[in-house]
Amino acid sequence: MSEKKNGKLIIISGPSGIGKTTISDQLTKDPQFVQSVSATTRSPRSDEKQGIDYFFVTKDEFRDLIDHEKLVEYAEYHNCFYGTPIEPLNDALRKGMNVLLVIEVKGALQIMKRFNDCISFFILPPNMETLKERLSFRNKNTTEEIAERISLASKEIEMKVNYQHCIVNDELENTVFQIKEIINKS
Repeated sequence: MSEKKNGKLIIISGPSGIGKTTISDQLTKDPQFVQSVSATTRSPRSDEKQGIDYFFVTKDEFRDLIDHEKLVEYAEYHNCFYGTPIEPLNDALRKGMNVLLVIEVKGALQIMKRFNDCISFFILPPNMETLKERLSFRNKNTTEEIAERISLASKEIEMKVNYQHCIVNDELENTVFQIKEIINKS
């Protein structure tokens, strides 16, 4: 009887509005993938569920997670804290699951330092105009928020050199196919 292999840790990063969640949703239709659930101090949106989309916590609870070293990474983003709880991540990897971390750049860099065998993807827009259209289409952001996110996106895109793989998300099916191909070869 062969020993069960640990799963792979897969990072998916990119600017806001690039389609990271949609890509992850497509990947997790395959039972070999599971998405890590982050903790956050932001309020839940109407369609989000506790423990499924995020672990929604107070700032004091989040500080407690930091103090007790229960997060593998964390960062502040748009005045809210986000972090990855370490125990569920390690449990899924031990069970042989491929764990997807849909994560912003600062957190991704922390993960890459801690897990040198992770597979990292930076998702790029075909161009900045397309990204702006995607953010506007969401209808969740004000004009000022969109401008702020576009400015931040330019800075985040500069960080793509830290990732093993950069993929332009111009067509969802093709993007998901490319990611799966790379993971299966790793």
